[in-house]
Amino acid sequence: MQEVARVVLALEANDVAEEVMHFLDRSGTARVVGTASDDRQLTEAVRQLEPDAIVAHPSLVEPTAVRGPAVLALDTRESVASLRAAIRVGARGFYLWPGERDALVVMAGRLEGLE
Repeated sequence: MQEVARVVLALEANDVAEEVMHFLDRSGTARVVGTASDDRQLTEAVRQLEPDAIVAHPSLVEPTAVRGPAVLALDTRESVASLRAAIRVGARGFYLWPGERDALVVMAGRLEGLE
Protein backbone atom coordinates (compact mmCIF):
# COMPACT_ATOMS: atom_id res chain seq x y z
CA MET A 1 0.00 0.00 0.00
CA GLN A 2 1.30 3.45 -0.97
CA GLU A 3 2.20 5.79 1.87
CA VAL A 4 0.38 9.10 1.89
CA ALA A 5 1.55 12.45 3.20
CA ARG A 6 -0.10 13.47 6.46
CA VAL A 7 -1.30 17.07 6.17
CA VAL A 8 -2.60 19.66 8.61
CA LEU A 9 -4.83 22.17 6.83
CA ALA A 10 -5.06 25.77 8.06
CA LEU A 11 -7.42 28.07 6.19
CA GLU A 12 -9.77 30.75 7.46
CA ALA A 13 -12.47 30.33 4.80
CA ASN A 14 -14.51 27.24 5.72
CA ASP A 15 -15.83 26.66 2.18
CA VAL A 16 -12.31 26.67 0.70
CA ALA A 17 -11.02 24.50 3.54
CA GLU A 18 -13.73 21.91 2.82
CA GLU A 19 -12.88 21.87 -0.90
CA VAL A 20 -9.15 21.52 -0.25
CA MET A 21 -9.65 18.82 2.38
CA HIS A 22 -11.84 16.70 0.12
CA PHE A 23 -9.52 17.18 -2.85
CA LEU A 24 -6.42 16.16 -0.89
CA ASP A 25 -8.16 13.19 0.71
CA ARG A 26 -9.35 11.91 -2.69
CA SER A 27 -5.92 12.34 -4.28
CA GLY A 28 -4.43 9.15 -2.86
CA THR A 29 -1.16 10.98 -2.12
CA ALA A 30 -2.18 13.16 0.83
CA ARG A 31 -4.57 12.85 3.76
CA VAL A 32 -5.75 15.66 6.00
CA VAL A 33 -5.17 14.57 9.60
CA GLY A 34 -6.09 17.86 11.25
CA THR A 35 -7.45 21.34 10.62
CA ALA A 36 -6.98 24.76 12.14
CA SER A 37 -8.53 28.17 11.64
CA ASP A 38 -5.92 30.29 13.43
CA ASP A 39 -2.22 30.24 14.24
CA ARG A 40 -2.73 28.96 17.80
CA GLN A 41 -4.78 25.96 16.63
CA LEU A 42 -2.23 25.28 13.88
CA THR A 43 0.68 25.25 16.32
CA GLU A 44 -1.17 22.82 18.60
CA ALA A 45 -2.23 20.55 15.70
CA VAL A 46 1.36 20.34 14.43
CA ARG A 47 2.64 19.55 17.94
CA GLN A 48 0.09 16.79 18.50
CA LEU A 49 -0.17 15.25 15.02
CA GLU A 50 3.40 15.61 13.67
CA PRO A 51 2.32 15.97 10.01
CA ASP A 52 4.55 15.73 6.94
CA ALA A 53 3.20 19.03 5.61
CA ILE A 54 1.10 22.05 6.43
CA VAL A 55 -1.19 23.39 3.72
CA ALA A 56 -2.13 26.86 4.90
CA HIS A 57 -2.82 30.45 4.12
CA PRO A 58 0.61 31.93 4.88
CA SER A 59 -0.79 34.51 7.31
CA LEU A 60 -1.81 31.67 9.66
CA VAL A 61 1.68 30.20 9.95
CA GLU A 62 3.83 31.50 12.78
CA PRO A 63 7.38 30.60 11.69
CA THR A 64 8.81 30.42 15.21
CA ALA A 65 5.99 28.19 16.47
CA VAL A 66 5.70 25.73 13.58
CA ARG A 67 8.92 23.84 12.93
CA GLY A 68 9.50 20.57 11.17
CA PRO A 69 6.84 19.98 8.54
CA ALA A 70 7.04 21.61 5.13
CA VAL A 71 4.73 24.56 4.56
CA LEU A 72 2.75 24.72 1.32
CA ALA A 73 1.16 28.16 1.09
CA LEU A 74 -2.33 28.38 -0.40
CA ASP A 75 -4.52 31.32 -1.34
CA THR A 76 -7.44 31.99 -3.66
CA ARG A 77 -5.75 35.01 -5.21
CA GLU A 78 -2.18 36.11 -5.67
CA SER A 79 -1.15 39.23 -3.79
CA VAL A 80 2.13 40.79 -2.77
CA ALA A 81 1.14 40.37 0.89
CA SER A 82 0.46 36.62 0.51
CA LEU A 83 3.64 36.04 -1.45
CA ARG A 84 5.70 37.92 1.12
CA ALA A 85 4.07 36.00 3.95
CA ALA A 86 4.84 32.70 2.16
CA ILE A 87 8.49 33.70 1.83
CA ARG A 88 8.59 34.81 5.49
CA VAL A 89 7.40 31.39 6.69
CA GLY A 90 9.77 29.51 4.38
CA ALA A 91 7.04 27.91 2.27
CA ARG A 92 8.20 25.30 -0.23
CA GLY A 93 5.61 26.53 -2.69
CA PHE A 94 2.76 28.96 -3.23
CA TYR A 95 -0.42 27.61 -4.84
CA LEU A 96 -3.55 29.33 -6.06
CA TRP A 97 -6.80 27.53 -5.36
CA PRO A 98 -8.38 26.01 -7.38
CA GLY A 99 -6.18 26.62 -10.44
CA GLU A 100 -3.04 25.00 -9.07
CA ARG A 101 -4.62 22.23 -7.05
CA ASP A 102 -3.00 19.45 -9.08
CA ALA A 103 0.46 20.92 -8.47
CA LEU A 104 -0.36 21.19 -4.75
CA VAL A 105 -1.26 17.49 -4.56
CA VAL A 106 1.90 16.48 -6.42
CA MET A 107 4.09 18.47 -4.03
CA ALA A 108 2.24 17.25 -0.92
CA GLY A 109 2.75 13.65 -2.07
CA ARG A 110 6.48 14.22 -2.41
CA LEU A 111 6.73 15.34 1.21
CA GLU A 112 5.61 12.10 2.83
CA GLY A 113 8.17 11.19 5.45
CA LEU A 114 10.48 14.12 4.66
CA GLU A 115 9.82 16.28 7.75
